[in-house]
Parts: sequence; structure tokens; C-alpha cells
Amino acid sequence: MASACPFVAFDVGGVRDIVTSEQETQVVRAGAVDEFAERVLDLVKEPRLRERLAAAGSARVRDFDEARVAEMFLGMMRGNAPRWPAAAEGEL
Repeated sequence: MASACPFVAFDVGGVRDIVTSEQETQVVRAGAVDEFAERVLDLVKEPRLRERLAAAGSARVRDFDEARVAEMFLGMMRGNAPRWPAAAEGEL
């Protein structure tokens, strides 16, 4: 996202925790290789989709600036559950 590059990802780890609702269409179930390939082809064929997803990522990544993420990790070390910025914040 920081590179303003659209992506396709498997639904592993915390991927869904950080994507916007529009980017969520690019997250496929783990191991669904055919679906992954379809999403990649969609990006190749649809320049407007690439542009929208890249813009969504550029906006969303600002929610994860260094100071904000450092504070989240410090909170975890203090025993507080981290609060990732809601995707809606990055979509404004």
C-alpha cells in the first residue's frame, strides 16, 4: 500500500484487519490459487480498478505511520490490546 501498488493477497494473518472495504475484494481465501490468479488478471485487464485500489491503499497507509504504529506496539507491551485504525478511517 505504501508504494501505491494494488495487490492480491491470501486471507492469512491480519490482512483483513488493515485493508479497506474496496481492497477486501482482492483478499482471497487461503489456498484459493485459481481465485488468486483471477484477481491478478482483473488487475492486469482493468486499469481503473488498479487506480482505485492504489488510491485506496495510499490513503489507508497513512493510518499506519511510524508514530502511530509505535504507540500501538507500546500499548501491547503495557498489556493493552492494540487498536488498529478502523478501515473506515482510511476510506474518508
